[in-house]
Amino acid sequence: RFLSPLLSNTTDINSAYRNVCLLLLYSALAVVLIAVSMLLNRVAPAAPEAGVDVQPEISAGASIARGSDGAVAADHGECSALGVRVLQENGKATAADAAVAV
Repeated sequence: RFLSPLLSNTTDINSAYRNVCLLLLYSALAVVLIAVSMLLNRVAPAAPEAGVDVQPEISAGASIARGSDGAVAADHGECSALGVRVLQENGKATAADAAVAV
């Protein structure tokens, strides 16, 4: 008896049906996003622990020049040194400035 007035109106039924469909759609989307996140966590390599000094692999011919506040990597040693010099000589220089110089 309580539901009969609600069910007699077809717009309420259509609205309820649409809301249930949207709820199911959003629930399925949430499940897919969680599953993808869990999969990526299993596939992605683990980050090194804090405090462990791990150096990245350097391809053949690459050069890294280190300064007091950072490092610059390039294909040639002179280019790396130039990037470090740009960072050292200009106190407000950024990584983008060093990249342009290289």
